[in-house]
Amino acid sequence: MITIRLIIVDDESTAIEVLINHLQSEPHIMIDRVFNRISDVWRYEALHQADVILLDIRVYNGNGIDLARQLKAVYPNIQIIFVTAHDQYAVDAFELEAIDYLLKPIRKERLLLALRKVKEQATNSVMCSVHTLGSTYVLTHQQVLVKWRTRKVKELFYYLWYAERPMLNSVIAEQLWPHLGRDKAMSNLHTTVYQLRKMIIEYELIGDVLHINNHYVLQMNVASDCQQVKQRLAKETWTEKDILALLKYYHGDFLMDEDYDWAVNERIHLRQQVTDVILQQYSLYSGTTAVICLQKLLELDGYNITYIEGLIKVLLTQNNRKQAYQIFQQYDEKLQEIGQQLPVSLLETITHF
Repeated sequence: MITIRLIIVDDESTAIEVLINHLQSEPHIMIDRVFNRISDVWRYEALHQADVILLDIRVYNGNGIDLARQLKAVYPNIQIIFVTAHDQYAVDAFELEAIDYLLKPIRKERLLLALRKVKEQATNSVMCSVHTLGSTYVLTHQQVLVKWRTRKVKELFYYLWYAERPMLNSVIAEQLWPHLGRDKAMSNLHTTVYQLRKMIIEYELIGDVLHINNHYVLQMNVASDCQQVKQRLAKETWTEKDILALLKYYHGDFLMDEDYDWAVNERIHLRQQVTDVILQQYSLYSGTTAVICLQKLLELDGYNITYIEGLIKVLLTQNNRKQAYQIFQQYDEKLQEIGQQLPVSLLETITHF
């Protein structure tokens, strides 16, 4: 299920409270920010990530119609829902292709109906799925595997997708061509952007690489395994279902089969976050869930004695001696390959049962 990221722009505290009360119990709608002033909207660095903006037409220090026009020019994928006490602007609003025009006081049913339109458009506009955890590939909405023109076209796509914001062209050139001089690197960048744009057209993807004030930004609505993992890592409370979903999407390290220097920090950070969550949660469960958690930990760190002992203990507790001894033997063989002996604690664990 797609999560809708939402921004509210309104200078009436009561109206904001009503909107928040209507939306806070909706699991697939995330209120990203609330702004009281139009001038503050442009200062928000993650503005490009918003799916929809609930926008009042008369807002302190600005006009909502003008803001919507400017937003759509820079971020064409952002949807606008006008919320206002004035009905005389409806024609102007729909000339901007606003998704809806709601009159205050806002009824919850009417608001959710408008957001359902946003969700339907978002679903229809997800034209490709990006896979970055474990193996790295991109599929179109027709499940066609994208074949990259060059390795650098592929890297530029992943770099801009990962950045999620406009990136200064000189910074991109330095990251992707660190060993070239500035002029040559910039020339390569412009050529690679051109090739990426041609591929977007070739595969009939909805999106483009925009050039704004010496910055490049990838405007494309995609689904990704990394997005699914990050959404779950943002949770404050966890259920068994959440843990299993996290493990389902985390197939391996971020861009692990690519040698992108700029991806290293994210790879380490994401792995640590996933490891921390599993360590905090796996002991709360028994049976299959505990086994799956410990197996994932071993995928991340195959020589960790704590994970080995934990998995063997769980399997023995379940009276699954055959699998427990198989894991014990496999670990023994791995240690022998590097000239190490089995820890005494592990021998005690396996003989205790």
